[in-house]
Amino acid sequence: MRCTTGESKEDKMGSDMNRTAGCSLVPYSNRKTRALWGYFAIVLCLVLSLIVPETTDAFKLPDTGQTKCYQSVSPYAEIPCAGTGQDGAYNINPMSYTDNGNGTVRDNNTGLMWQKCSVGQNNDLSCSGTAAIYNWYQATGTADSTYNPSGGTNVCGALNTSNFGGHSDWRLPTEQELQTIVDYSIPNPGPTINAAYFPNTGADYYWSSTALAVQGNGVCAPQDGFCGAWPVRFYDGAVLGFWADEYFKSSSYYVRCVRGGQPAQSFTDNSNGTVTDNKTGLVWQKCSAGQNDDATCSGSAVGYTGNDVLSYCNNLSLAGQTDWRLPNIKELASLTDTSRYMPAINTDLFPNTIADNYLSSTTYANIPDYAWPVIFTYGIVYYNASFDGKNFSNYVRCVRGESGLFAPSALAAKAISSTQITVSWKDSASVETGFDIERRFGTCATSNTNPWAQISTKPANTIVYQDSGLTANTTYAYRVKAYNATSDSGYSNCAAVTTGLAGTPISPTNLTAASASTGKINLAWKDNSTNETSFKIYRKTGTGAWMLLKNKPANVVSYGDAAATGNDSANAYSYYIRACNSTGCSPGSSIAVVPFAPTDLVATPAKGTINLSWTDNSNNEAGFQIHKKPGDCAAAGTWVLLATKVTNVHAHADNSVSSGATYSYKVRAIASSSVQPYATGYSMFTECKSATAP
Repeated sequence: MRCTTGESKEDKMGSDMNRTAGCSLVPYSNRKTRALWGYFAIVLCLVLSLIVPETTDAFKLPDTGQTKCYQSVSPYAEIPCAGTGQDGAYNINPMSYTDNGNGTVRDNNTGLMWQKCSVGQNNDLSCSGTAAIYNWYQATGTADSTYNPSGGTNVCGALNTSNFGGHSDWRLPTEQELQTIVDYSIPNPGPTINAAYFPNTGADYYWSSTALAVQGNGVCAPQDGFCGAWPVRFYDGAVLGFWADEYFKSSSYYVRCVRGGQPAQSFTDNSNGTVTDNKTGLVWQKCSAGQNDDATCSGSAVGYTGNDVLSYCNNLSLAGQTDWRLPNIKELASLTDTSRYMPAINTDLFPNTIADNYLSSTTYANIPDYAWPVIFTYGIVYYNASFDGKNFSNYVRCVRGESGLFAPSALAAKAISSTQITVSWKDSASVETGFDIERRFGTCATSNTNPWAQISTKPANTIVYQDSGLTANTTYAYRVKAYNATSDSGYSNCAAVTTGLAGTPISPTNLTAASASTGKINLAWKDNSTNETSFKIYRKTGTGAWMLLKNKPANVVSYGDAAATGNDSANAYSYYIRACNSTGCSPGSSIAVVPFAPTDLVATPAKGTINLSWTDNSNNEAGFQIHKKPGDCAAAGTWVLLATKVTNVHAHADNSVSSGATYSYKVRAIASSSVQPYATGYSMFTECKSATAP
């Protein structure tokens, strides 16, 4: 039950109080009146909830339980989650349960009511005793001449006969419902479930009601004891419907029954390269990574490994949105349609999906160098040491969350002067009303006991805040959270920085470093100060030490580094700049890194298009810029920016061509600083390539 008449952000204390019992209430401008109304309305909502029939219309897909993140390359050590894009970095719908005290447990996200103890155990606090095992026909009450003659055993139906927990609509859960209660933070041998609410759960297979769409030979005849069905393995969280002999309906496994309705799987094609899941609220990339964003998802899907798979989604810009991420294993599995196979997904909405492994952001709890995939051949969730290491190539489909109020991520703080700090973050939410920005003196260390104070509130979609009027040479720490009318997100990571010395110039901004040749890089920047006497340019090569490269006089805003040898493929150059005077120097600008140049550009004409591809030689690019001009490479046409592609995408289809016309192309890699004000590096361009549209 939800009583909704609006809510303002004016009084956070009243707002938090009004969230009690799931009610959103009108806060009056007078605090005393508002508080009295709040208490009255909460009581009213609670009373009404007693006379309104129970509903499970509100569905939230629970998180996986993972809170840890790891390096994506050897030695796969644990690292802070903020900004990684891994499962543990997101706290969207934490698993949450209520023990009803009558042998049942409510999932507060899905609304489903579960049997607390496995069938056969004693209905006591610890679920003592031994769980019974049944074949699938017995678990579902399906008649089979060999395995359940005349349908004589109906495990969940027996609960209805006894009116267990005061209800008579118990049933065997679907495989997707059963997976929602798996806790993927628990290593094998499990059991991978919250033992406080589901004690003494067997670390083994539990039956679902979902039958396999097809048997190995393409036939699944009725009454065939070897027809398949889907169990979930609480040893580690695998969901198996076609693997060895685990899927045979004749096998005997544990049972946990469920009651309550669920929204049916339903999708909407948004006609912009995305598809909305109307059940979960998640918005999906329609086409697999690497395919063309057209109606049929033409082209070839691209496999990614390690950090590349996370970076691809983290840096994806699609349908005007940039808060894409790699889905966790429950989210990815929610796309499966087990009535289909090869691939087990609705191909009307997700055409050209590969019947193979798609990787999730969820790490395999026992082995941090492996991640959980969904095998869309049949819809299996299964870890295989031969294929699912983070260093193996897997296909990718990114997601963004409409249903969750995600915490901001990648928070950074950059000192601009002695009195100003720029705070920037990634807006990971899509339903926020705004952001609360908090600050404290000192560092982010947990030993810092200085209190946090809210210093500003910014509207939705804000990603940067200028904090001014600060004290010189002082360290400040920041954190940010998103909010809307019903809740607050978790906090972002903490970021701390120290302001410049009093009297020093303002830092230069908008630094660019563009490769002009294999031996020269051109720098340019914005001069923000009026009291500098010089600019100091610093450079480092690869992972080497920073060195002072050049002093330039006041008011100069460019420099050509003619000693940047091998910048196309051998030496990675990074730069930053400080403005200086007799008092000292400003904080450094953001760092511009020049990525290695792409090579091997190919322009292939086809009907109505010219297909471009190139070789990516860098590991730090944010994307690629494709430039185009009319005529062949020797023509005097003007180069224009045709398209920008995200990191690790090495192809583009130019559909803006006319039959018989010739066009020329060149491509360069770009890299952006991780903090604002942004600094940008540009590689050399590829060689020009021309093609004539047929």
